[in-house]
Amino acid sequence: METVSAKNKLTLWLDRETITFGKNFARQNHKSLSQIIYDYLRSLKKKAVQGSEIELTPIVRRMSGIAGSKKLDVKEYYRHLEKKHLHG
Repeated sequence: METVSAKNKLTLWLDRETITFGKNFARQNHKSLSQIIYDYLRSLKKKAVQGSEIELTPIVRRMSGIAGSKKLDVKEYYRHLEKKHLHG
């Protein structure tokens, strides 16, 4: 396993179920969630460099929640955030 020399903060917006799954998965595998994500991204990079097609594993499909093909409506997202955080 590689060690990370320079660390930068990254904020991810995920639904609660995916976060819970990710934390439990990481705990069961004796890793941090950051390390799980790091390992996955490194594997994607390796495959991209090799020119192979990227295939998501069943675990990654579950973690990603299969976002779907629906385009993100930015205005709708902001309305959701306002409703969630301002009108509780």
